[in-house]
Amino acid sequence: MAEQHGKEGAVKVATNAVYHVTEWSIDFGVAADETTTFGDDWKTFIAGLGEWTGSFSGSYDYTDTNGQKAIQDLIVTAAPTATLATMRFYVNASNYYSGTIFFTGLSINLSVSGVASFTITFTGSGAPSYN
Repeated sequence: MAEQHGKEGAVKVATNAVYHVTEWSIDFGVAADETTTFGDDWKTFIAGLGEWTGSFSGSYDYTDTNGQKAIQDLIVTAAPTATLATMRFYVNASNYYSGTIFFTGLSINLSVSGVASFTITFTGSGAPSYN
């Protein structure tokens, strides 16, 4: 198995790159629904619904009109209604996770002694795919 270097990663809204992203993460999970009954000595479970959540972050750039600003506009103008977007999270030039996501948060951080940054959190809506 070949190691993967993070420098080949990217994030796209549909086909538009989100500029200055320096990090993204996705967490995949399956609910463990309890089936334990009276008299059992150990808990038992069955697989429940799948879910995926994540975040991406980087240097803040309001002039990135098709990426960061477009997402910011969706979050700020749509809140608190649900806004869905189709996203791609690239691990290299040709392979990526994709799916529809619901934006759950936007943080913009500025410091007098550092580069302005942003973090966007999301929850997947439906099953993701890997291409």
